[in-house]
Amino acid sequence: LADFLVQYPDVQVQLTLSDRFIDPIEEGFDVTVRIAQPQKTASLIVHELVPAKRVLCAAPTYLNVHGVPTHPTELSHHSCLHYGHLATENQWTLIGADGEHTVSIHGALCSNNGEVLREAAIRGLGITLLPTFIVGEDLNQGILHTVLPDYHPPELTIYAIYPINRHLSTKIRLFVDFLKERFG
Repeated sequence: LADFLVQYPDVQVQLTLSDRFIDPIEEGFDVTVRIAQPQKTASLIVHELVPAKRVLCAAPTYLNVHGVPTHPTELSHHSCLHYGHLATENQWTLIGADGEHTVSIHGALCSNNGEVLREAAIRGLGITLLPTFIVGEDLNQGILHTVLPDYHPPELTIYAIYPINRHLSTKIRLFVDFLKERFG
């Protein structure tokens, strides 16, 4: 967002962060960015920006103490730090060469904030499932390790959503184009 404002200094932004579904028409937002399947309606433009790859990961300290799972079914015996606003609640679905596995999980922490889950994983509190845009650098630096690399969760997509009546707005077009370029 700061880079967008540097590029377009005459644009003013009011940023609201929330993980709940926001109806941009009812709540008066120009644009919402969602990392989930949006509810499509005739009154909203839903613009796909980029896939959001997710990965299971944990700190080496956690894996050294509790062991490294070799199959998704073993996750039920681990502390899993999970996202609190998922439709699947306390279940993770992972897909591998042997098919799809849905596993009930539990752990010390459930949060609706990926940064909180990342920090808990770094501190060795368990295994988490997060987008690579949150944990990618930690994985590259060895702070977190990938768990079950042969299994992946269903893909999510990042969307820009805006009311159809704002479709021609220059600031909306510039922002969506910026997001496409940045995420793409």
